[in-house]
Amino acid sequence: MMNAMEKLFALSSKPEKYVIGLMSGTSVDGIDAALVKITGNYKNTQVEEIAFKNFPFPGKLRERVFRIFQPESSSSRDMCHVNFLLGEVFAQAAIDLASMSKIPLENIDLIGSHGQTIYHMPETYSTLQIGEGAVIAHKTGVITISDFRVADMAAGGLGAPLVPYTEFLLYAGTENGKNIALQNIGGVGNITVIPQNSTLDDVIAFDTGPGNMVIDYIIQKTMGLPFDKNGAIAKTGHVSRLILEHLMKDEYILNSR
Repeated sequence: MMNAMEKLFALSSKPEKYVIGLMSGTSVDGIDAALVKITGNYKNTQVEEIAFKNFPFPGKLRERVFRIFQPESSSSRDMCHVNFLLGEVFAQAAIDLASMSKIPLENIDLIGSHGQTIYHMPETYSTLQIGEGAVIAHKTGVITISDFRVADMAAGGLGAPLVPYTEFLLYAGTENGKNIALQNIGGVGNITVIPQNSTLDDVIAFDTGPGNMVIDYIIQKTMGLPFDKNGAIAKTGHVSRLILEHLMKDEYILNSR
């Protein structure tokens, strides 16, 4: 039986790989699990979605995660326990997704797990995500890669956004003669700008400010709902020209024109 390093070397020569990605954002809406088939490399990379599903957190786990966000309501004991509990539910999400896709777990080559961000401090080059990768690897039997944000900051990055490289691989050149801007409205929004005919070094990416964290909070306080599903409530609204004009006068916007 091959060990983990031997499996990784063997994977490097496989023409196609089945990979499960696991993610829980700062809105803590649930676990997003995606199963994809990846072929090629660099600009020849092709990604085919096999399956996707959002798995809600069981019981009171979501509430426990929110308590850990706040230093005054958390403790090292709580964080230690929830770290392993999240590892269990992340692992189960991967198992259930593979079963739903009718692909045996032993045919899954890799699991990539971002985990659950608990605290992010770019000013001090430190960040913390929990959802123990060792638990995922042991429960699934699949090589599991984690600590993406930690690795970026250890190398001198700001830990966010993390998607620009992937977006460059998938979208560069898809709109001939046009610049591409990809806006993600997550718990915290971010944007990736891919200039026409660009190389990887030309790509620009940065956070654009609070996103679903604020929207969810307002919906919870005003509507008593956990979030605005499919943006149904937002679709009934209208743009306030007064507020928009005020925002467009922000110094950052003015200096960006």
